[in-house]
Amino acid sequence: MIGQQPLTAADCADPGRLMFLQHVGQYFAAEPRLERLPDKSACSICGFASARLWQTASGESSCLAQQTITRKRAARKSPDDPMMPPVHPAGKTNMGDGNMVVAGPYRALLITKLLPTRPVPPDVSIVFSNKGSIKAAKLDLLRNPPQPPFVVIVFGQKARFATEVTIDASRLYVNGPASQILDRSYLSRLLDIATRIGGSAIFDLIALRHRVAGGDPSESDPNLHRQDQQALLDLRSAGLITPAEFRMLPSPGTSEAAFLRQAIE
Repeated sequence: MIGQQPLTAADCADPGRLMFLQHVGQYFAAEPRLERLPDKSACSICGFASARLWQTASGESSCLAQQTITRKRAARKSPDDPMMPPVHPAGKTNMGDGNMVVAGPYRALLITKLLPTRPVPPDVSIVFSNKGSIKAAKLDLLRNPPQPPFVVIVFGQKARFATEVTIDASRLYVNGPASQILDRSYLSRLLDIATRIGGSAIFDLIALRHRVAGGDPSESDPNLHRQDQQALLDLRSAGLITPAEFRMLPSPGTSEAAFLRQAIE
């Protein structure tokens, strides 16, 4: 029975998915009502050929961890609803609907509206999924990560992605359809700058630094170049940001800039 015996690569060979299943997902898992594939079938995601696999409606092979992510089931409508296995487990919600997990031996957290298949122990924190809940969890992870190892997944409707387990808290892997690698020291310094000068101002400076550094060849207007140089001089005179801080700003379009925008807006 799920959750009453150790989970192994026979349940999933992807290390992050298995860690999710071991520490959180097992309480939301159920034996798939799908055709069981023969032994030695290869997983459609990782290619592993020794896991228990089922065939999905689209013809792909899927393990227990992946089924726990993609299976639709009943969900709470309010954080006041009891977090207990439902009498009628069928529903239309899955992990891709605004869910995030931090799972490891030292912290187990799931942001979700989903109802479990069996009672969740008190050492697993369940946060009702609301606007801003994932943003808050990412910021808390940056400021106060658990002791490694752990996996972080921000689920989305596209569920075919590889995962990385965080083994050094200075460098966090956020897995999912839009994966991110977070340098905690660097991003903490960027957030400190943004707090000091204002959220919108830091993105203006990111764009300014990118243009001054010649990062956008299309911005070749001489007048704009002079304006940027004057803006840079004014910035230094005002003392809002040091030259070293200005140089460390990320380029637009990078994962660091994306995380900063997510954290501030």
